[in-house]
Amino acid sequence: MRSTASWVARYGVMVALAIILSYVELLFPINFVVPGVKLGLANLVTIVGLYLVGERGTACVTFTRIILVYFLFGRTFGLMYSLFGGGVSFLLMVFAKRRGWFGIVGVSIIGGIGHNLGQIIAASILVGSGFVFAYFPCFWRRERRRGLPSACWAAFSSAARKNT
Repeated sequence: MRSTASWVARYGVMVALAIILSYVELLFPINFVVPGVKLGLANLVTIVGLYLVGERGTACVTFTRIILVYFLFGRTFGLMYSLFGGGVSFLLMVFAKRRGWFGIVGVSIIGGIGHNLGQIIAASILVGSGFVFAYFPCFWRRERRRGLPSACWAAFSSAARKNT
């Protein structure tokens, strides 16, 4: 049984790493068709955490990161978009992992698609219209291509960690 201090240290390192990856995303803006789209590097911490420390700890790390990144780098509606995106993404990843439908790469891609879906839900609430859901097919196609490299890195990191 691990001590409480080791768990706090592990989660602290995961939150710090996720914040650093979120900052790196801000340094390299990528010009997509839809404004506000980023690489999703912090998803690496979420997916690796999901497989290495479990659902409860990863949920704490994910939502702590969302709130801290908002306070450090956030914009007016950034918290709402991030909470909806992170929440839907996390729930879908947990569901897909529990069902055993996909490996770590598939679960990561599902998480990216869920993040986009959550942000579209937030946008529809803010705008007061369901027309923003027309963007979802664009996000879905892009997420399959964009999510694959980070998903593969998460699989590699998780496998390397399990072998040590």
